[in-house]
Amino acid sequence: MNSKPSLLALTLLAVSLAAGSLSAQTLQQRQQRTTDQTRFASDEIAPTTQRCGRELPATINWDSFDAEGQRRATTFCAEAYSALRSVCDSDLGRQAVTEKITSVVCRGGSERGLALNAGVLEFTIDFEAPNYHDYLLEWLGNNL
Repeated sequence: MNSKPSLLALTLLAVSLAAGSLSAQTLQQRQQRTTDQTRFASDEIAPTTQRCGRELPATINWDSFDAEGQRRATTFCAEAYSALRSVCDSDLGRQAVTEKITSVVCRGGSERGLALNAGVLEFTIDFEAPNYHDYLLEWLGNNL
């Protein structure tokens, strides 16, 4: 039997580490967050890891979102992973991602933004901003 933790288990750990104050949440909210994290790990992180050739764990800063934002956070954070998969479609893009990005942090904010600091792609989500996929692709193309 293989005693190494699975990629999904490690990814879920990374996503859940930024869970915020769970005691302030109802059981229903905690169950929904767990479901969202599991789906996000399998639908976004795992395929990105496979396509890019490097594990790119996510941290979602749940406390930076209000209650409505917490329900939408994984959907918007998924845009970062979709853009990374697109970049990794080319050999040069895959090389740039594996050399420069080690993880992704998603947080809420009043203005969307991206930064790359010490290998961490920091993605600030403003739910009112349009066209995230193109914004992400353009930023990655200009900054990797």
